[in-house]
Amino acid sequence: MLTYQTATTNDIEAIYLLNKENMDLYEDLSSLDYDYVLKYLYHDIADHIDTYQVVYLDHQKVGYYCIEEVDHQLEIIDLYILEPYRHLGLGKQVLEKIIQETSLPLFLYAFSKNKGAIRLYERFGFKITEVLSPTRIKMEKDCL
Repeated sequence: MLTYQTATTNDIEAIYLLNKENMDLYEDLSSLDYDYVLKYLYHDIADHIDTYQVVYLDHQKVGYYCIEEVDHQLEIIDLYILEPYRHLGLGKQVLEKIIQETSLPLFLYAFSKNKGAIRLYERFGFKITEVLSPTRIKMEKDCL
């Protein structure tokens, strides 16, 4: 059974490294000022750490997620499952929780090459609604 707690400043580095890992895997790094983006990313996570939830399985930290309301919609900012716990259905459980707890439309931004994440979101009814760049897409789901 999954449980959740609000993240603390002790979680900033782990969340930052998960974001960096995704960026390194899926972003066209030649198209951005890498050092600037990393500094911005770290400070943005630190400034919003109280909006992140830590995901636990049997008291073991297994992931993080962050959602924020934006213009009467709920944005899934981040959803990460730590490497040893991937492919166990935990991301699915977290996403089910998010969907069950809101009646607001949901949206998120994903890397277009992150096929596993896209498949997960599509199984839950998310649709690609916009191609933002060669590497980024927007996905939306109506939860009403």
